[in-house]
Amino acid sequence: MDRRPSDEDRAYERRLDAEIDAALAALPDREARVLRLYFGLLDHPPMTLSEVAALLGMTSERARQLKDSGLDRLRGGPDGGAGIAALLPPDPTTPLDGAAELHPPQDAA
Repeated sequence: MDRRPSDEDRAYERRLDAEIDAALAALPDREARVLRLYFGLLDHPPMTLSEVAALLGMTSERARQLKDSGLDRLRGGPDGGAGIAALLPPDPTTPLDGAAELHPPQDAA
């Protein structure tokens, strides 16, 4: 079985990489850097917030704040707009009315 990516898959990945780079370039530098390190977008494995904080000389809480702020912007949060979410397929686990369940059901044991 051939498990090499198809030309379409490679084209999609290149487009997505370019769109992610463009989206991150629109963020403040510190937010973009935290996200690149946290998600492993700099040709290295993803890092924990503690690792990111240590590398950048900040507290883990500040790294978390920058990560959250950057993700909000990418999602089209506080600044409006579609953000990067417009590039991604819909989440099949999200109800059609857009209301996400905040907590999974707990066993009644």
